[in-house]
Amino acid sequence: MSQFYDQASLVMIPSGYKTGKVYSQKPLSADGELTFTRASNATRVNSSGLVEKVRTNLILYSQDFTNATWAKTGCTVTANYATAPDGTETADRLVFGASGNEIVQTLTGITAGAEYTVSFYAKTESGTFNFSFGNIAYATLSATATTEWQRFTVTQIAPVTTRFPKITSAGAGTLIVWGFQVESDVATDYIPTTTAAVSVGPVSGLPRLDYSDGCPALKLEPQRSNLVTFSESFDDSSWYKVNSNVTANYITSPDGYQNADKFAFNVSGDSSCYKPVSGASNIYTQSIFAKHESGAKYLYFFSHSNSGGAVIWFDLEAGSVSRATSGYSGSVQSFDNGWFRFSMTNSTNENLTYMQFGVSSNDTDRNCNQASVSHFYGAQIEQGAYATSYIPTLSTSVTRLADIASKTGVSSLIGQTEGTIFFEVNDFSYNPQAVLFKITGLISSQTRTTNQIRFEGTGYDYFYTPTQKHLKIAAAYTASTIVIYVNGVQVHEDTSVTISGGSNLIFNETGNGTEILNQALLFKTRLTNAQLAELTAL
Repeated sequence: MSQFYDQASLVMIPSGYKTGKVYSQKPLSADGELTFTRASNATRVNSSGLVEKVRTNLILYSQDFTNATWAKTGCTVTANYATAPDGTETADRLVFGASGNEIVQTLTGITAGAEYTVSFYAKTESGTFNFSFGNIAYATLSATATTEWQRFTVTQIAPVTTRFPKITSAGAGTLIVWGFQVESDVATDYIPTTTAAVSVGPVSGLPRLDYSDGCPALKLEPQRSNLVTFSESFDDSSWYKVNSNVTANYITSPDGYQNADKFAFNVSGDSSCYKPVSGASNIYTQSIFAKHESGAKYLYFFSHSNSGGAVIWFDLEAGSVSRATSGYSGSVQSFDNGWFRFSMTNSTNENLTYMQFGVSSNDTDRNCNQASVSHFYGAQIEQGAYATSYIPTLSTSVTRLADIASKTGVSSLIGQTEGTIFFEVNDFSYNPQAVLFKITGLISSQTRTTNQIRFEGTGYDYFYTPTQKHLKIAAAYTASTIVIYVNGVQVHEDTSVTISGGSNLIFNETGNGTEILNQALLFKTRLTNAQLAELTAL
């Protein structure tokens, strides 16, 4: 393939990126920088195969307890007093005068009813020191520090929107502290802050290189909303449990942290979990991450309207669709350590009233005739015919906006009278009216309502029906001809077209398609048919 890269005027193989930019490997100048937009946070599968979410440390001045943001009562602070766990001289010394003395910060904007974790590192200069900390809820946790660094954590449900995370002494003494963190969900890797909360991960405007298939690919998705609230908190009262008991944060989830819930299902005719979710009549896809431990191994979903009862069964051990009734289809995505993401889509419009799932001993009914244990994480219902990347929620639904990558004013890289465009997408998901790629004034590729991809330009209009989810597509043109190859095979040729060149390159122009873009190349020459077959061969 190296000969193609040598000939190409633009080579974009996803690797380098920053906020608002995706870098091409050729040219290395600004001409090769694609502009990227997505005005919301998102998730991706990272290089470790884990679902990577945006994580945020809400506390300010997380390792500077001298700052006035921290209110002190009977507590004196010496900054940068000792070596911190990361090897820097940034740990502070707290000297408390008596029992009940404290250091506290006021946090606003907390979501009432949501789970938060307070964490920090602490040790003593000598001996032990007793203290308490927390107060995201009304309770705190008693703890004892020693001369060795420990990370102290407490996970609590916030009752109101303003809380006061703090450290309170049980008596006079000294404590060395570093790395205070308050975050939604369970404790994750420490994130330093100063004047504002800090978020890391696929934050707004940052391109997503997704590793679902092991190699990095640029993830471009449409706007979608997760309509399920408290998507990871099945112990929340908004989830109704039928003959099942939930233990929160029991096992490591697909995101690599201990925040997946354990379900113990009783021997009964119906062991399930459900939540009211409302939506007008439409096509919906619901999905959930699940891992089987023991007993009954079939996961079932109810219809979106709940009127049809259970309509699809999955094999939790094999990670496969076991049985689906007419009008519903399922798919499965595999993750490490026995986790799968199971999804169901209705083929005709249906009212949305509930999300309900359960475990049964067979794939013909809902009977659970043995004590069973499975683990669940990340429930989602979205309007659309397939599952997109996971969107975490708390007390309200959350919308992830569309990803769009483009480059304007690059006529110097685009053949004006002859040329070739090549792009490769993995796990192609069909969505009507999505523009996969476009060179303005020359060629565009748009999905249609008939499950086809339409290639169109001046004087030509061709419809192609994909038979695979992995697509390598090349369109080569001269002033009056165009030929299209897909996965090594010529699928179209027209010798009576009018090519007038173009200046802008856009991927997912309308923002309503899904592409996992492995690579894209531009050539200022029309490659031969033999070269097109080689370039697009799977």
